[in-house]
Amino acid sequence: MNIQTFQMVAVSLVTLGVLVAFAREWAAPDVIALAALVIALGALDADAVAGLFSNSAPLTIGAMFVLSASLERTGVMGWMARMFSRMAGRSLLTAISVLALMVIPLSAFANNAVAIILTPS
Repeated sequence: MNIQTFQMVAVSLVTLGVLVAFAREWAAPDVIALAALVIALGALDADAVAGLFSNSAPLTIGAMFVLSASLERTGVMGWMARMFSRMAGRSLLTAISVLALMVIPLSAFANNAVAIILTPS
């Protein structure tokens, strides 16, 4: 078995283990994800690990999750939800319009972050 085959098998087993751990709720999701990262990075060589971070997409997604969690914990999301509920009322058309009025300006300044921020954790 060559090194690439070993790496593929190891990362596949870690991914399967993470899915089972998430489904069974063996630990907090952040603990499971961090443990999987440490295990997977241990199975990869330095060039493969460096290649992971040469693309800005994983770092951007990670930053969006940090931003989303900070907005949730500071109460900004709760405030936005209360404002949305107050403005939307009971009409579906009004709710869609208010949501569009909130999301469109935000999406002009944030690259796909609006979808992450407005998704409850």
